Amino acid sequence: MSRNALNRRAWFGIAIAGLACFPSTGCVRLAANLVHAFKGNDVPAEFEGLSGKKVAVICSADDGVGTDVNGIVVARFVRKLMEDKIEKIELTSEQDIDQWVLNQNSDVRDYAVIGKGLGVDYVIAIDMLNLTLKNGSTLHRGNCDLTVAVYDIKKDGKVAFRKSIPQYAYPSMSGTPSTDMNDTTFRRIYLTRVAHRVARHFFPYEMGADVAADASMLAY
Repeated sequence: MSRNALNRRAWFGIAIAGLACFPSTGCVRLAANLVHAFKGNDVPAEFEGLSGKKVAVICSADDGVGTDVNGIVVARFVRKLMEDKIEKIELTSEQDIDQWVLNQNSDVRDYAVIGKGLGVDYVIAIDMLNLTLKNGSTLHRGNCDLTVAVYDIKKDGKVAFRKSIPQYAYPSMSGTPSTDMNDTTFRRIYLTRVAHRVARHFFPYEMGADVAADASMLAY
């Protein structure tokens, strides 16, 4: 039997086990543990070649580039993940990006222009729009429209990679009760998940990471 077939059978078993005991908190924790234990099945990076390159990570949110606190936090998390996962990558600092943007006379959203101004090889541009953090008045559930693009500055800003992720929701179920945590804590959790969803295009990540994250939120 092929490795892919074995993987499918293993995941089918995990799914059945999770559905059989949902929504028991103990079973949710068990499902999360099973997913985390299922090692050796990394999903490959969709875009490679950032090792040894100078890269700027920029997140434009509803209030623009460098002015929206949610976009600043996402870009910061993405830089940290890439720094940890990609060897020899040289990431432009948040301070250098902010200073360059502030020195412009208008709101700049031309990432090729930004990349040229910063003197980088690539700009990883994250557009995070229509952000919401509640499902009704009683449930925490984050949702936004994401677009991730890589601009090759050495090739006049040509788009080398683009991926749209409409209505990225976390948790993927209806939500978690707002009585379980405050708004600030959930905002940080959701923005962290957005950063993971973005950054994993650029390095291998563990199969089942999203399932485990949802299970952890259910058991919070």
